[in-house]
Amino acid sequence: MKFEMFSSNLDKLVELGVVVPDYYFLFRDEDVLTVDKLAEVFETTQSTVRRWFNPGLRHGPLKSRNPTQYSCTGRDFKEWCFNRDIGKLSKSSQFQTAATYLKANNSSFSEIP
Repeated sequence: MKFEMFSSNLDKLVELGVVVPDYYFLFRDEDVLTVDKLAEVFETTQSTVRRWFNPGLRHGPLKSRNPTQYSCTGRDFKEWCFNRDIGKLSKSSQFQTAATYLKANNSSFSEIP
């Protein structure tokens, strides 16, 4: 599943019983998120948040809008989280059931894993 399909059907997935992490609903796509803001929301240190921008992470780095200052858009953050979460989500029987239902009723779900 691609992020665009997931993002556009978040509400439907929740209605169908899929447990979707809250952070997909916290930020609008156009919000600018700084290290301070992310650290505050996730109750962690700024140092930990800065590591999220590290290219050595298994699911890739969080993309920064500005190379001299760590910040990203809400969409970039959600897409980064999606890349990290999709493996776990796709193993859920609730997710598979919801994906099958949405695939049958929505042509944008044609690429469900």
